[in-house]
Amino acid sequence: MPPGIDLNESKVNDIVGALGSTWALAGIAVTFRFLGRRLKRNDICVEDWLILISLIAYIVTLSTIKLSILLFYWRIFSARFSIKVLLWFLAGVNLMWALIVLSIAIFQCFPAQYFWMRYAPVPPSPDEFTCTIDPRIFFKANSIPSIVADAFIVILPMPYVWTLQMPRSQRIAVIGIFALGAL
Repeated sequence: MPPGIDLNESKVNDIVGALGSTWALAGIAVTFRFLGRRLKRNDICVEDWLILISLIAYIVTLSTIKLSILLFYWRIFSARFSIKVLLWFLAGVNLMWALIVLSIAIFQCFPAQYFWMRYAPVPPSPDEFTCTIDPRIFFKANSIPSIVADAFIVILPMPYVWTLQMPRSQRIAVIGIFALGAL
């Protein structure tokens, strides 16, 4: 058994509390988004459905949220060719990142189910399976490109917002709203 793992220690309450509260907040936000669009009699757009899908299907949440934001930018700034190129590039990078991370996460052990079975109270013998990646290192390392992509997605609209024909205070407020995405 790897060092630092105590199979008798339970983190169930911590995990359920953290996941439950963040999922509930996300659910409330998505509900308000749909209600707001209906109250204003706006159509439900592709990015709205992607947000709903990412709330339900957590395994692809990061990727679909980023795609939803990029599609939102596409709708807002679609008249500018320069941002279209950046949006296509970021969408491609996001999809490739998601496919690579998902593939590595699923197939890091052979056979794949041994990823979970190796931590069982009675694990299979090491000659029955092969795991090529340390999951702790993998999940820490894959967060770096995700954070970099998030930074690009947050920063991307700011120069375009600054050129909009609106009062300076309003442009600063809009940039502040986009910057909240960094949180």
